[in-house]
Amino acid sequence: MANSLYPAFITIEYSSSYGQHIMTIPTRTYTPDSDPEVPGTIPRWSDDVPVAVNTLVDALVHTMEAQFPDTVNFNRFTVFTLATPTSDPIPRFSQALDIAGTGVSVGWSKAVQLTITAQAVDFSLGKLVLLDSGSFNTFDKVVAPGESATIDAIFAEWSSTSKCWATRGGTRPNVFKQASKTLNERLRREYRMN
Repeated sequence: MANSLYPAFITIEYSSSYGQHIMTIPTRTYTPDSDPEVPGTIPRWSDDVPVAVNTLVDALVHTMEAQFPDTVNFNRFTVFTLATPTSDPIPRFSQALDIAGTGVSVGWSKAVQLTITAQAVDFSLGKLVLLDSGSFNTFDKVVAPGESATIDAIFAEWSSTSKCWATRGGTRPNVFKQASKTLNERLRREYRMN
């Protein structure tokens, strides 16, 4: 179903010097472990081999860390499942993270929103949104791979057939469309920048 988080999604909680944020990313079907303390698995796109959810999250967050200053920290992730596309989400597994930003000379980051847009396998669009992201002192749109090594790395991880990330259309992000930066108006108000 288009624009649904079904069958599963992961939230990644992170904080900056200015506020706390939650990133929500759809995935393929999550299978919990029989031990609730052990991470469950999600099958990768290429061959349906199950991969531990903490391994998937760690790999994605480590590609994002260079986009953020060291004042940003990724704190926790939680896996949710939905029985149907219109069901309420059920939390299934959560684990602490402690991954700090590693970006150097990231420029202005307060209230900066980076949106990476992809065309999915089903031709729908998917978006990955990073808040309080480094601007690197430019708000020029990135329209092709090769213009930013960090954005290339994030997109490659998010769209990889050896991973399990999806769009709200339920298919894999496939073709890079653009990456754009702007000041998020809600955050500007929250941070009293008006």
